[in-house]
Amino acid sequence: MMRYLFLLALLTAACRPAPEAAAGGPLAVPDTVRVVDYDFSAPAHRYDLPRALQEISGLTVLDARHLGAVQDEDGDLFTINIETGAVDKRRFAKRGDFEGLANADGRVFALRTDGKLYELIDWRAEEIEDREHETKLDERYDPEGLTYDAANNRLLVICKEFAGKGYEGMKAIYAFDLG
Repeated sequence: MMRYLFLLALLTAACRPAPEAAAGGPLAVPDTVRVVDYDFSAPAHRYDLPRALQEISGLTVLDARHLGAVQDEDGDLFTINIETGAVDKRRFAKRGDFEGLANADGRVFALRTDGKLYELIDWRAEEIEDREHETKLDERYDPEGLTYDAANNRLLVICKEFAGKGYEGMKAIYAFDLG
């Protein structure tokens, strides 16, 4: 429960409009950010997902017709067809606590809380081959979120616990250069 409150607080802080926007003034938005209004009481689509996806730990857009999801117990990629709601499951790695999934311009990555980063070579394959990338993160950091920073061709990893030596009491976001 605390994890969700932390993420909600993080998202709320990140999505809060600038003071001048709240007062009716202009909202300064970087070129890489697109502001979209959502009505959470009226979803565009509704799908019945398998029990294994009761807790989705990572979610990303794979292509124009598919979402990708991981839950936090197995190294499985679930693909969700947004037109039909059909769900396919494919194994890509050993068991572990997976917390993030990101599509980096066609390259799909999954993050485990031990800092291991898996690149899914072809997410459409019947059996997904993966390539493990070393990071300097481990369980102490408790990596929880993963996203793609297209402007800088890197993945961003947010850590829930240890921020690093000299950063006590802070939260850290680490960058993984894809070049």
